[in-house]
Parts: sequence; structure tokens; C-alpha cells
Amino acid sequence: MQRLMMLLATSGACLGLLAAAAVAAAGANPAQRDIHSLLPTHRRQKRDWIWNQMHIDEEKNTSLPHHVGKIKSSVSRKNAKYLLKGEYVGKVFRVDAETGDVFAIERLDRENISEYHLTAVIVDKDTGENLETPSSFTIKVHDVNDNWPVFTHRLFNASVPESSAVGTSVISVTAVDADDPTVGDHASVMYQILKGKEYFAIDNSGRIVTITKSLDREKQARYEIVVEARDAQGLRGDSGTATVLVTLQDINDNFPFFTQTKYTFVVPEDTRVGTSVGSLFVEDPDEPQNRMTKYSILRGDYQDAFTIETNPTHNEGIIKPTKPLDYEYIQQYSFIVEATDPTIDLRYMSPPAGNRAQVIINITDVDEPPIFQQPFYHFQLKENQKKPLIGTVLAMDPDAARHSIGYSIRRTSDKGQFFRVTKKGDIYNEKELDREVYPWYNLTVEAKELDSTGTPTGKESIVQVHIEVLDENDNAPEFAQPYQPKVCENAAHGQLVLQISAIDKDITPRNVKFKFTLNTENNFTLTDNH
Repeated sequence: MQRLMMLLATSGACLGLLAAAAVAAAGANPAQRDIHSLLPTHRRQKRDWIWNQMHIDEEKNTSLPHHVGKIKSSVSRKNAKYLLKGEYVGKVFRVDAETGDVFAIERLDRENISEYHLTAVIVDKDTGENLETPSSFTIKVHDVNDNWPVFTHRLFNASVPESSAVGTSVISVTAVDADDPTVGDHASVMYQILKGKEYFAIDNSGRIVTITKSLDREKQARYEIVVEARDAQGLRGDSGTATVLVTLQDINDNFPFFTQTKYTFVVPEDTRVGTSVGSLFVEDPDEPQNRMTKYSILRGDYQDAFTIETNPTHNEGIIKPTKPLDYEYIQQYSFIVEATDPTIDLRYMSPPAGNRAQVIINITDVDEPPIFQQPFYHFQLKENQKKPLIGTVLAMDPDAARHSIGYSIRRTSDKGQFFRVTKKGDIYNEKELDREVYPWYNLTVEAKELDSTGTPTGKESIVQVHIEVLDENDNAPEFAQPYQPKVCENAAHGQLVLQISAIDKDITPRNVKFKFTLNTENNFTLTDNH
């Protein structure tokens, strides 16, 4: 007779090689659920049901141990004993050796293990020998919706440009439900915003978008969004929320404006061209990389005397003179300046009223050295004159104080002390001048500023005075060299004995000729070759 080992359902029906009965789900009648609600999978073979699965709901709330199913041999053996083999035997499952009832001895969690593979064995109690061929079967754990969605991060960071269009994507967040996605809506996730819904919205894919164009970084730079994830059946908990911190990225959407309406600067007149005489400051709510202020002079007297350069590091306007400043000419400059940002599209906004200011630059007097009326002087004087007035040099104090001026000749330029200069700047010669000795004299005349007591203030200037000595015909001609001619006796009449020449130290005009003569008592004649 063929021996069969049978698994019987709790109803007692004979079900072939292995029989299994599922335990009722939580809240239902166990007997009904075991037979009708959660029937094990099966296939028909020769009018016998061959079973290879048992089923149980996870997280059963009934007291442990919990009945899962039953294994039974079709051949009655008084000395038979049922055993289970497998990794989880004794830890998760056990079998009643006498009846073949299979029990779960701890609460099952499908999210940890969804199915268990065991082997049913029937042995002789005394010998331990197998009475039937061991048969493998599976216990499947059915999912219940016992998990809420959990975000992949508790905190998300995102950024979006300020003033972005409605519908601009900010970030996508994800929450995961550990329940079985193949069972109903157990793993479906729905999102909603709990905080920040005035500015942002979220769809069921987890994508967060803007719903307003009024996101202004200068008013609020960061937004906190609290997002809730829940499953389709509404289960949720503390871990079903996450926070999204949204930082607004700055765009260049603000004009600079002056921090004051009037700027006054005091500048010495000796300030060099191209150096700073003052700085203009503006406020720009944008971040430094978006501050591109351009300064310009709109109107005012002598506005071309200055230029304004932008310091890119501090966004300030540096005022620099383009021409020399002169207190004696202009004591004050006044003009209107404007601060703009040329990179901002004027179609969308207009410059603020505070982008213009008045600038006043007061020039202060600086004690300057005397200034000669001419860059140099050229005088002429005939030689052999006795102390005549050669010429006059004149210097004046350019400052408003108009100090008196004293004059002197630097002795290094007049070592022979031929000249003197008066307190009025008149130059005289102290000695007669000989053109044939020195035809030119180059003097250095000093002009010193004097205070009310006549003491030099330390401010002085110099000028070059060139004195040309004019020639007088005060020198007789001279023979160019001594002559000692020789002639042979009995020389023929008219034979050339010697040619002589003369020079004159004075300046000799071209049409002036020398006249040569011989004494009358000689045997020679002189012929003029002019």
C-alpha cells in the first residue's frame, strides 16, 4: 500500500500531500478567514489537491503562539512524529509533534521577511527514520497597511531665484512606504504642505513649485516648508513629515540709492590730478556680485573738472579731479551726481528718487611759492657801460595773502659779482662788462616770499636771466701773427715778398675792411688785395 503524508486544513478535510489553512486577518473570525478568505494556492492533480503554501497576515494581534496550519500523514501511524526543518524553525515557527499543527511563535513583519521556506518531515518516534519523503512548503506573510511613509531625509535644502515665475520647480522630495506596493494602496504616497503653502505647492510626485512671483530676497531670504507624506488610507505619524529650507538666489533687481542727499568735501588746491578728493556711498540691497553702480555728473558749474570712478570692491564712487585746482581761480565746485545700475531692465522698474545727490567741493588755499611773470628773462647791455639798469624781473605771491617778494642772485651763477638786484627786481651791473671777455652771463635769480616783518617764509622760486653783452668798436685791428720776412738780394722788381693779414676782437661787419700802410722810407711797396 502506498504511503502518503497529508497536510490537513483545520476543517478536517483530506487535501492531498500537504494541506494548509490560513489564519484569519485581524478583526475577522479566524475560522472563516482560514478557509474562505485566505485560501492557499493550489493546483489540481488526479482529483487530489496538492498544497504547497500556507498564509498568514503580518502583525497578528492575537496572542502568541498563533496557529498557521497543519501537516498530516494520510497513513495512520501510532508511532509517527511530525517535525519542521528550516532556518526559522524554533525561532519563528514550531510544529506540534503529535498533531502536526504549525504555529508562529513571534509576531511577523512582512517588511522584514515576506515569506518563509520550511520542510515538513514525519519520522518514527523510536528510530528517527523518515516515514515519508520530506516535503518543502512556503509560508507567505500577507501585507497589512501598517507603515506610514518615511522621507528619505528629514531635512532638504533647495534654492530658487527670487521673483521666479509661477510654477518654477524648487525641489523634488521623496517619501517611501515600506508596505507592499502590489496590495491595494498600501504603498501609495500622497503629499501636502503643512507650512509654507502661501508660496509653494507640491504634487503627488513630490515636486515642489512656486505659486507666487512675489518671492523677494530683500524682504525674506529663506523660507521653511513643512511637507507631510501620507498613504492613500491616511496613515501618518511624526516620521511622515520633513522640512525643506528654500534659499532665494539674488538677482540684480534693486537700484542703488545714496545714503545722504548732500556731500561736502574740503580739498587743498595742490591736490594732484587723478587722485581721490572724496567718496560717494550708496546702499544696494542686492548681494555684492549684483552691485554694479555707475556714477555720473548730471549738471553743475565746471562739472568737467571732475570724474567719478566706481570702486568695484566697495561699490563706492571715487571723485577725482581731471584738471589742476586753483583756489585763486575757483573756490567752490557744486554739481549733481546720479547713481544708476545699467544692467537693470528699466522696462520693469524705475530708478528710485534717492539716486541723485548734490556734491559740493570747497577748495582751500595752499601757501604757494612766488610765481615769476616770465619763464625766463633775456636782457641786452652794451659793453663798457657804467652801472646802467639792465632789466627788471617780477614775481608775485599767487595766494590771497599777497605777501611781498624779495629778490637775490645766486652767487654760484655770478662768481665775479658783476651784478646786483634790488628789492623791486631791477638788475644792475656793478662792473664794466667786456664783451671780448664774456659775451653772455647766465644768472639765477631767486624770489622769496616775505612775511609782514620782512622775514622769508620759506617759499621761494627761481628764474633764469640771460644777459647778452653787445659789442662796441673798442678794439684796434691786430696783425694775425708776427711777421719776419726774408728776401734774396738782387730780387727782381715786383717780386712778392710776404702776405699779411689782420684781425679785430670786435665784431667786424662784412662791409668793413682793414687799411694797411707802410712807412715811406723803405724799398718795398704794399698792395691792398680787397
